[in-house]
Amino acid sequence: MLSRKNYKETIRKQTPTKQYYTIKKLTVGVTSVLIGLSFMGELEGDSVHADTMTASSESTSVTSTTAQDGLKKSPQLYLQVTDTNNPSTPLSASSTGTSKNVTSSAAVQVKSASDEEDSDSTLAKGENKFARSAVKDSVTDGKTSTAEINPAKLSSPALITQLNQSLAKSSTSDAAKANDELEIKATDPTNYPNCGDVYGPLFELDASGQLVNKDEVISLKDMYIFQILKLVNTKDSDFQYVILTMNRKDTADRSVYLFVTGSNYSNAVVVKVKPNDTYELSKTGYSVTYTEPTTINGHYVDGTFYVTGSTYDDGFIIPDWQLQHLQIIYSLGNYDPSNTDITSVCEIMPSYEKVPVIKYSGVPSNISQPKVYITGFTGQEFNVTDIINNYKKVFKGYYLQNPNVASMGTLSQFENGGYYLKTYYDNDGNVDFKGLYHQIDDQGTMSVSVLNADNETIVGPENILAGKSHYFNFNGHNWIARNPYVTSSAHEVILKYAKLGSVIPVDENGNKINDGWQYVNDPDDASKATSPYEKAPVIDGYVAVNPDETIVLPHNLSSDTKIYYRKRIKVTYSGSDSKTYDGNPANFEPTTVQWSGLKGLNTSTLTSADFTWNTADKKAPTDAGKYTLSLNTTGEAALRKANPNYDLKTISGSYTYTINPLGIDKVTYSGSDSKTYDGNPANFEPTTVQWSGLKGLNTSTLTSADFTWNTADKKAPTDAGKYTLSLNTTGEAALRKANPNYDLKTISGSYTYTINPLGIVTVNYKGYDKKVYDGQPGTINPGKLTWSKLPDGTSLKMPTWSIDDFAWETADGLAPTAVGTYRIILTDAGKAALKKINPNYDLSSITGVFTYEIKPAQTPEILGQTPEQQPGQNTNQSGAENGFGSSTRPNASTNSNLNQLPQTGNEHSNTALAGLALAFLTAMLGLGKKRKHD
Repeated sequence: MLSRKNYKETIRKQTPTKQYYTIKKLTVGVTSVLIGLSFMGELEGDSVHADTMTASSESTSVTSTTAQDGLKKSPQLYLQVTDTNNPSTPLSASSTGTSKNVTSSAAVQVKSASDEEDSDSTLAKGENKFARSAVKDSVTDGKTSTAEINPAKLSSPALITQLNQSLAKSSTSDAAKANDELEIKATDPTNYPNCGDVYGPLFELDASGQLVNKDEVISLKDMYIFQILKLVNTKDSDFQYVILTMNRKDTADRSVYLFVTGSNYSNAVVVKVKPNDTYELSKTGYSVTYTEPTTINGHYVDGTFYVTGSTYDDGFIIPDWQLQHLQIIYSLGNYDPSNTDITSVCEIMPSYEKVPVIKYSGVPSNISQPKVYITGFTGQEFNVTDIINNYKKVFKGYYLQNPNVASMGTLSQFENGGYYLKTYYDNDGNVDFKGLYHQIDDQGTMSVSVLNADNETIVGPENILAGKSHYFNFNGHNWIARNPYVTSSAHEVILKYAKLGSVIPVDENGNKINDGWQYVNDPDDASKATSPYEKAPVIDGYVAVNPDETIVLPHNLSSDTKIYYRKRIKVTYSGSDSKTYDGNPANFEPTTVQWSGLKGLNTSTLTSADFTWNTADKKAPTDAGKYTLSLNTTGEAALRKANPNYDLKTISGSYTYTINPLGIDKVTYSGSDSKTYDGNPANFEPTTVQWSGLKGLNTSTLTSADFTWNTADKKAPTDAGKYTLSLNTTGEAALRKANPNYDLKTISGSYTYTINPLGIVTVNYKGYDKKVYDGQPGTINPGKLTWSKLPDGTSLKMPTWSIDDFAWETADGLAPTAVGTYRIILTDAGKAALKKINPNYDLSSITGVFTYEIKPAQTPEILGQTPEQQPGQNTNQSGAENGFGSSTRPNASTNSNLNQLPQTGNEHSNTALAGLALAFLTAMLGLGKKRKHD
């Protein structure tokens, strides 16, 4: 007999003559974990997709994966198992192959959520050391290689008969403290299968694609079982079960270890399935596909695995092709082990987690959460019963609502806000559609959408409650999406706190008197509290309705406890009345007073004498104004006497009486005054203003400052002219203040003041100007004029004279050029300008004579020259000074020649005149001769 550990010899001697086992591998660049058993053969009919497929379902190619869109370019994901009649052909593993098409006339029935629970598990998110480690594609050189391996004959006892036998559980004594943290190892589920001592040789593909016996024995006890499947219609009787496991010893190992066995679990062939590998199990007709986690639309999604079969001939004479079935013997989550109608199984891969297990809810954000963590695989269980009481802490103002919270549960990878993906393929291995799950609340509700290969939404989202499913019908597809969230067990221990209520004092009407007093925490029990007072506390101004009653807190410590109080009697009064000014005293009626504080208060005995006015003489007022009345001591005594059954502690208040001014729509004013110019400012007397609109209007307080002149500086004028005065805002305010019993709505008007010019005045002027003939027109220089004095001895003001203010008395009215004596007269425009600038005098007569003489020019004697004067020739270049002159404008002269040189007509300066003088002297002294040079 061979040694049990001599696996090489055992495999060689037990190689069957007519059977072979082929494992083909294809490495694809996807980033999720997918295990699939692919259909073989051809199926026909409409495509139907579901989490669980049955024999009565129509044809489908179902894959749950997070594969990238690159799968469309990788048809070799599904490898064709090549049959052969050569008994010596060894078990082969190939890195290449053809795409598998799943077609048949057999129908595929999609089971409802109530028929079979989706095998996805529910997790709390934590530190994932297995499924969320970095994605690394398997290495292959694209070459086909083979390695011999034959299944050992299995002779160990029969199938598992009792799956709910539990392994020894770890307790909190296994927990280890590190960095003030408490870490507890999770234990296997209570229904974890006890398969006995199962072990087998390990095979895997090397980097070149060769299937290699690793000369290593793998024991099932070192693995974590997450699913056991029976191959119901296997084509190879030596392989009837597949046990899917993970490596307990190395949680960073992302491989899945398949224990492929016969009719019992005593022996096995162990195949290490690496991430992104696809395996086909030779004649069994089944295949397994495993794809790693990835991200979709920016969201992390866990990996998945997919198990499916092909077809087999169930006919005796005529071929009758049927879909191969699977039976779930064990799986995480809820499942039906008696269901043998499944054609495919789709699972979201479990992961290795480190998650916080004890949490506080309902507490302020500044309270630190417990640092208690559970480490383990999805589906494993935890028990923190021994330590949970240590974390039921007392937080001031809060109480623990669930002191008896369950302290046991299972690890879950599902969490509020998480995303999960299943990808389905068509018969050619291309992405057909994707099911994207998004958990949207703590109760496990999933928002499910159907996406195309480009991650674009086809239909949805639809919200599916935990434990429920939804039927999607789109583009010829029928897909039942089941919510994978498992609700049968807790996934964390949440200590729920709530804010403590208060003892609230309220009045007879239930109105809150103040914010009250919060319950006091029990220092020894976080779920209990006591009242801050044993009995109703004393509140100023109130008396408790039941002062001797003990305060009892409600069962729900978040609810407030109301204590009813009655106010001590405090009577207040108010009210108001009014009338329009009529010259008579106010008439107050006590029945118009409003009382509060005591319903049914008797005030019938009060009279007006029981109230006192706030006037100086304490009597009823007459003038317009706002007044108050107060209940005097006589009145208080009368009120108490009228209400003997009540203790009126305080009586307070105020009553308002208003006498409104009588409205006067319009008050106007007018008037006038005048004087003769005397050089002094006008003297305005307000008493000369005439008023209308209100008889008896009081204007006695008005002064001249209450009126404004219409002069530029707003002051009293001095010069002759007609002026107006208007009542300014200060004056209007003074007028209204002086008449408080009237409402002067508008005040308008105007007052006229005239300063007349002084008498009738005659003005004379005279003047003389001359020049030497120079051929140029004469100019008018007003500065040569002298004027007579005014009657008061002052001088006339001179305007800024213009060319139109004077005229030449020549035949043509033009400025003369020839030698002679001429007259210049003041024009009407000039007279008007003079009157305008002297408005304080009536210049009735303006006369005078202005003589202008042009003298002959004298010819200077220059050595060597005899000048000859030509008639009309300009030989004297002396010009006019500061005057008006023109040869073209009748009766006028221009200002353009005032500053021009007589020789050139250019404007001169002092420098130019000095130059002319120097030239003239040089000529006279003979300095113009040619000088001799030394």
